[in-house]
Amino acid sequence: MKMARENFFLSRLRFLKESFTKLDRRFIYITLLEIALIIITLVVLYAWNNRVMSIGNDIDQLKSQLSPFGGNVTNLYSAQLRDDTAVTIFTRVILSSAVAILFIIFVWTILKNKIYNMLTATKFSWRTYWRFVVVTIIWGAISVALFMIAQFLVYLWLSGSFETSFWTRALVLALLSIVGFTLYWLTINLFSQLAKHGKIWMAIKSAFHTGITGFVRFLFPLTAALVSMILLNIIFLAILALSEQLIMIFGTLLAILYFTWMRFYYYKIIESSEEHKKQKTHKR
Repeated sequence: MKMARENFFLSRLRFLKESFTKLDRRFIYITLLEIALIIITLVVLYAWNNRVMSIGNDIDQLKSQLSPFGGNVTNLYSAQLRDDTAVTIFTRVILSSAVAILFIIFVWTILKNKIYNMLTATKFSWRTYWRFVVVTIIWGAISVALFMIAQFLVYLWLSGSFETSFWTRALVLALLSIVGFTLYWLTINLFSQLAKHGKIWMAIKSAFHTGITGFVRFLFPLTAALVSMILLNIIFLAILALSEQLIMIFGTLLAILYFTWMRFYYYKIIESSEEHKKQKTHKR
């Protein structure tokens, strides 16, 4: 039993070492895709913001036309002056927002799909792409809700001393980091299985077995991720003397590299868990 525990610990250390020393070209490609994803999202949000601002200018012009009624938009209704202009403005806001949201969802899902295809060495397929979209939307909503609930409970638990104690704030950060890393672990489990199997139920079943029932195997990677995050923050302190723009650029780049590395590291643990499961099944 002791020998088995030692072998397990040594294998975890080996996986951690290999996550740094055996990175291949996929790491570079996935990092570039993540950067492209952020740039495209920012461009879309910038274009949407300019569109909304132009619509806001139209609203100001509409208000000036209502100056005989005091310039109050509510008078548009009371004086029966709601014409096609008001309807058009509202429609433009809704349509521009819907187009921006749908485009961002399309870009996110297709690039994330390609990222997990690269990670799992599988081919992209339009036939299974819609499943990726469905799982992305549903799991995205669930994971955000879970994180917000965990955040609320942590703040509620430590609210009495949060404002005055440095260690309380550090504890809050640590607990929320654990929650975030755990959700990231489950996310990588789910989408890597979906990329390999192409079927939602099979992906959920495999991800549940590896991510939930095999959670003990995640404890070492979780610790490694927390320690790595601390080291990353120490590195980040070295760039605080730069301008705000450079801090934002380098900080974003460090975050992308960190989470891309974590995705490879976690997936290696997932592959190890699957191999362990196959060996146990074969022995039976």
